[in-house]
Amino acid sequence: MRDCFKYSLFFSSLSILVLFLFTSYISDVILGNMISIYLLYFLAIALPICSLSSCLNGYFMATKKIGIVVVSQVLEVVIQIVIVFIFYALNIFYSTETICFALILGLIISDICSFLYLIYKYFIDCKVYTNLTHTQYNFKNKIYRISIPVAFTTYIKSGLSTLKNSLIPIAFVSYGLSYNESLSYYGIISGTVMTLLLFPFTFIQSYSSLLIPELSTYNIKKDKKKIIRISKKSLFLTCIFSIFIVLILIIFSHWIDEYLYKTMSIEFYIRLLAPIIIYIYLDNVIDSLLKSLDLQVYVMLINILDLIISILLIKFLIPIFGINGYIFILYLSEIFNFLLSLFVLRKKIGAT
Repeated sequence: MRDCFKYSLFFSSLSILVLFLFTSYISDVILGNMISIYLLYFLAIALPICSLSSCLNGYFMATKKIGIVVVSQVLEVVIQIVIVFIFYALNIFYSTETICFALILGLIISDICSFLYLIYKYFIDCKVYTNLTHTQYNFKNKIYRISIPVAFTTYIKSGLSTLKNSLIPIAFVSYGLSYNESLSYYGIISGTVMTLLLFPFTFIQSYSSLLIPELSTYNIKKDKKKIIRISKKSLFLTCIFSIFIVLILIIFSHWIDEYLYKTMSIEFYIRLLAPIIIYIYLDNVIDSLLKSLDLQVYVMLINILDLIISILLIKFLIPIFGINGYIFILYLSEIFNFLLSLFVLRKKIGAT
């Protein structure tokens, strides 16, 4: 774990350096001078803490203590909600910058609290293993073999994802909408409807995360039968769960629109996009299965290819078809990602 901590601190420090070097470009070009560059400097504070927390989350998932990971994630969300609510109660949301400040402040404080909880649990857990054995193992080569390719592809993915998200409002402007209307449509689909559709996945996220250490054990033992059985069962249960959620959202879309979001008029988009849940949920579970089979680089490469195709489609389809083009891209992207991930999984385990 010491090597993992060193690795996390090194790359988070590198990320801070990159963020500081390109702050002006991010603020001017990507964000259109909508927020102060000092908020980006403030955001850099959270990077080392977030990196170390991810490292600790990986430790607890590997030791099958998923409950600790879940508590830390719930703690983060609750703290962020409380901070945003305090800002709202004090009527401080009078500009884009104050809204961004509240979100960043909530992110930093929640990350710190989550990290303190995780490190406390880690030191308690470490004492148990320290008392059991004094044998030391060196996993540096294995750690670097997995983490360096994943880190490299993650940086590429993050850059492409940022480019994709910044191009969508611009593409809506090219279609003929004003900049405010473009942000409104983008916010309704990505920030509201898609967030609502992804929320139920939190109920199976812990199970999905637990698949990684579980199947990794069977992969080391080369127990192919158990890998196939667990994979099929996981995908079947996820499919049933996702279909159930789709039906719930479609049936209660009017109620959700009227009582939860009130005047936003998103009932039509909830019904239109609800079926995409099946592909998103299954793809997330398949990604966990692939990671457990030491195919995490393939997962990242698929995501990168998906982002490249999405960026090209955003550039050419949205300026012609507007919101319809964006919805088509969402479906195509998720189905493509799901089918390609499923193909890699079938190729690996040879399931029929």
